Amino acid sequence: QTSTIMPRRIPVFGLLVAALIVITALYLSTKVESQLLKFVILFVGVFFVASAFMGLGYEHRIGNQIIKQGYVDQYVAEHGVGNQETFKEFMRDLKSKGFSINPGVEKLLWEEIKKKTGYRHQTSV
Repeated sequence: QTSTIMPRRIPVFGLLVAALIVITALYLSTKVESQLLKFVILFVGVFFVASAFMGLGYEHRIGNQIIKQGYVDQYVAEHGVGNQETFKEFMRDLKSKGFSINPGVEKLLWEEIKKKTGYRHQTSV
């Protein structure tokens, strides 16, 4: 049973949105006189961006943990690429084992299943 670690993808759209948020916060802070308000505006902008990227990192860690523990290999051995129902059951199974599953983690796992089965046609379940 071979486990592979998923390669990290650069979220280009997310980076553009993050840059837009930070630039907007910088612009708004130049229009305000109060130092406290400038700090709050910049803090909120940077905090929002940082928390979003921390969330992406968390999703990636959970996905890799599931892959390393062999759950994806087990799913592929039992169902191949499967279908929507088998995939949903797989997600319920992982939740019952204590994993935090959100749409980002589901997407990472679906991409890994497609990679392991060589399936390239269906983009989502």
